[in-house]
Amino acid sequence: MNNKTQAIPLSEAAKAANISTRKRAFKFWLISHLLMTKEARIYIYMLHMYLRWADDFIDTTSNSAEDKIKFVRYLFTLKEKILNHHYDFNKLEEHYLYYSIKFAEGKNRPLILNCIDQYHELFEMEANRLSRGGIYSKEEFERYVFVNITSLMPVFHLFLYYNSATNIDYGVIGRFFLYVRLLKDFEEDVNVGYLNICKEDIEKYNLNTTNILNDPKRFLWAESFSTEIFKALFDELEVMAKAPLKVKLFWTLGYIYLAKEILQIKCYKFQFGCKIKKNIVTEIIILSSTIRLGSKIIQKIFF
Repeated sequence: MNNKTQAIPLSEAAKAANISTRKRAFKFWLISHLLMTKEARIYIYMLHMYLRWADDFIDTTSNSAEDKIKFVRYLFTLKEKILNHHYDFNKLEEHYLYYSIKFAEGKNRPLILNCIDQYHELFEMEANRLSRGGIYSKEEFERYVFVNITSLMPVFHLFLYYNSATNIDYGVIGRFFLYVRLLKDFEEDVNVGYLNICKEDIEKYNLNTTNILNDPKRFLWAESFSTEIFKALFDELEVMAKAPLKVKLFWTLGYIYLAKEILQIKCYKFQFGCKIKKNIVTEIIILSSTIRLGSKIIQKIFF
């Protein structure tokens, strides 16, 4: 490390990551306290906050496409410097990456290093997409989805069981979560410069990409995409039924929460954010639908 001592000890970096995770991802923080060991939480929080910091940079509108591409190159270089023990510490998030890598090496956890590599690839894909108008082709979108769900999901399961492996099809688990997030964040992503509709679907639905938020045809696409979302959910439930107990518990809580999210989006006709005018009748429908779907989720996973 160029004969220099890291500025922040592990205990302080861990404390900062814990506070930030509790603030920015309280549901995940709470579930992890119920299902993960203390040591596992230390490192999953640091990895989580490093990736979130990088993602925030990629999603910030004031950062140009060129800035984002340079930032991704810096992330690749940063990881290589840490692996080669040539690095001077500056930012807190760089400490998070350092300790995550050292933990992965010390505990022989290549999944963590693979997760970092895959997320760096995702950030590169997003930065390059922005420079090309913010649109993926169908093939590029499928690659984006695959890398997304096969990077972080295995690491979550590793930290749940910590010293043992889980035999799960990671090409399936996580698609429902990602699809819901893409639909939920649709308007926000458009404002950043990303359009989460592949080029082929834009042509299929004859969408106006220059004014997509005011194009009524996007609701036809959203309705079709919501069908894919529910298919992804039930495909995952088939796999999850064979998972270990803590994995089942972790995902069941997430499935029910996101089931409510997608039902809310559908019931309000795919309107988002400030455009939603909530009413008591619709909220009752959402609640009852969530209870019914939640019961199906629990039944398929546990019985």
